[in-house]
Amino acid sequence: MTKSPKREPTEKHAYLRDRVDGWSAGLELALYLGAAGVALLVATYSPAGFWHGLLEAVKQLLNRV
Repeated sequence: MTKSPKREPTEKHAYLRDRVDGWSAGLELALYLGAAGVALLVATYSPAGFWHGLLEAVKQLLNRV
């Protein structure tokens, strides 16, 4: 019977974990900026006015989080 190859230690692949963490943080930032952009867009076209529309859009975003 043949032996299975030994696994490499996790310390050797720490750079992959760092890259995934960086990618995850970038994606999270992009989603937050996108949500803020949508809130501004909704506020701009709100019939009640920009500031009232912005306040309502932010309230709805916070209720979902």
